[in-house]
Amino acid sequence: MQRKMRFTGIVTQGASRMGSAEFIKAFKVASSLDGRTYTMYHMDRQTKDAVFVGNVDNDSTKTNLFDPPIIGQYFRIIPVVCRKACTLRMELVGCELNGKHTDVHAYLHTDARTLSDACGHTDNNVNEL
Repeated sequence: MQRKMRFTGIVTQGASRMGSAEFIKAFKVASSLDGRTYTMYHMDRQTKDAVFVGNVDNDSTKTNLFDPPIIGQYFRIIPVVCRKACTLRMELVGCELNGKHTDVHAYLHTDARTLSDACGHTDNNVNEL
């Protein structure tokens, strides 16, 4: 990212290479403010690294929420379990620290309200996201 932001979730998807489905089934997330020192993400009030459930195929998307949100500029996705190769298409979802939305798209409409709430918005018209 070009600056620090508040991230409320991640959307992942696998891919197909030469007809073979490849995707990440489970992963961890680490973030950094300086690009040198990374901190593993923990769920609220937990001491263990959070392990997120990834994809079940190479076509569908999987949305995971960060609770609490991550304030960061640099990210690492650490695969834990992969199918074939560790292949990933992803999008971080969140907002600028001043509250403006970033990277929330229409295909997330079922999760957009939750993602928006985490950025402090109360007028959650999904069409405007």
